Amino acid sequence: MKNVKKLAFILALSLLTSCFFGISAFAGDKAIEKDYFEVNTDILYAKIPDDFDFDPYSSMSYSDTYYFSDNDLNSIQFLVLQNNKAPNGIMSVSDAQAVEIVEDYYGAQWSYVIENARVSKAIVNGISALRVDGAFSFYPFDSADYQCDEYYYGMCAYLIATKENIFVIVYESWYEEVEIEDFEEVVSTVLVNGTYFEGDKLTVNHDFSSAPAYKDAVITDAESVDGEWGDSFYDDEILNDEALGVFEEGFSAIVVVVCIFSLILPTVIFIILAIVFGVKYNKNKKKLDEYEARYGFKGLNYCNNPNPVQPDNYGYNGQPYGAQGYNAQPKQTATYQQPVNTPVYPVDMPSSPTETTTPPQDPTVNL
Repeated sequence: MKNVKKLAFILALSLLTSCFFGISAFAGDKAIEKDYFEVNTDILYAKIPDDFDFDPYSSMSYSDTYYFSDNDLNSIQFLVLQNNKAPNGIMSVSDAQAVEIVEDYYGAQWSYVIENARVSKAIVNGISALRVDGAFSFYPFDSADYQCDEYYYGMCAYLIATKENIFVIVYESWYEEVEIEDFEEVVSTVLVNGTYFEGDKLTVNHDFSSAPAYKDAVITDAESVDGEWGDSFYDDEILNDEALGVFEEGFSAIVVVVCIFSLILPTVIFIILAIVFGVKYNKNKKKLDEYEARYGFKGLNYCNNPNPVQPDNYGYNGQPYGAQGYNAQPKQTATYQQPVNTPVYPVDMPSSPTETTTPPQDPTVNL
């Protein structure tokens, strides 16, 4: 019996473990499969998480820039400029010049100025860079116009330079505070190509030779976005092969989870219940067999024992019906007794009041 219980427990545990491992593996595969937008050009490469959508027409310089935004209206923009600001490398640029580069090439299109600017040095995949943190505002903080407006947006920017180009990568938050985890993830994938300054060398191997020219890539990607979300937004093209593929993957995931919980789990429960009831049945059958071996029948029923002997509990078995009643007693003769007229007095009857004799008094004569 103990072996049967152990077997049932091991079987149930194995099935449940396989289910959980199947779900974990499936979820793990889906977690690893993350979509990215690749900026793949002859001078710039980067991966943008699918939380950010390529939206070139939200930028005033859409013809030569990559602009991305998410559902919270945070944005990331890549600008590639001819290097006439840092001929000796980006590290030779002063803090004020670094802020000016960001204001001139990014802030100018929105009429922004950078307030509370902080400039620090950084390295991006082996290439020297400057990082600018601060806030975008329409007016300087100490101006009267700002006192009426008081709106500003958190920002962070990276400046990277080769001898040919300056790469300006800007993150603008819709809120005053900046949460740059996503932006840091993007920056960690940035690779630039060109003539490097002394001390700079890519630490990541990447082949730029087969990539299209930067401006051609921007135009091609913008046209692809226009084809998907332009005049054909509501036509059948919205359900293209890529969209259907994503739908099929999601639907397959739902089907797998439903099958696991609707088929495998009930099967495990059924097997456990079958084993438990089987064990109980074997126990009861064994007891019935012992009872039959001892008494010769399996119960007081007519089929197994048609003439059962009833116990003589009252001592009248074998006598005619009605010969003796239950607990019969000898007859007694009733005798008549003359009633005695004995007066019965009421209980708590009040006694008559006792009269008190008042002695006579002499009359009083008034003279």
